[in-house]
Amino acid sequence: MRYLLMILVSVMLTSTVYAEKNFEPAYICKAAIATLNGHELTGETELVSKNTYTVKYIRDDGKEFTYWCKLEGSNVRWRDKTMAGWNKNMKLSYQKRNDKLVITADIFGEKDTREF
Repeated sequence: MRYLLMILVSVMLTSTVYAEKNFEPAYICKAAIATLNGHELTGETELVSKNTYTVKYIRDDGKEFTYWCKLEGSNVRWRDKTMAGWNKNMKLSYQKRNDKLVITADIFGEKDTREF
């Protein structure tokens, strides 16, 4: 039983690394929202429609946040539950550079770039 559990954990960890190295849309969305909010890669990502994901995370003070995210070319479109439509003022984009995911947030002209 213990051996079976170790194999299962190993497969799960390998699958996670594989998905992250291939920069799946869910991972890109999670990294983009983390960049936008200045936090680490935490929370859950779920596909809710053909190309739209939710990214949910809980802040240290216990408050929960939910964002919707979709990719359009190299742009990451996003909104939170208080917004009627996709955000147009705070822009997120991504690119793959040297086996790393690079997220750039352009918030009212100020740019922040993070690598994952």
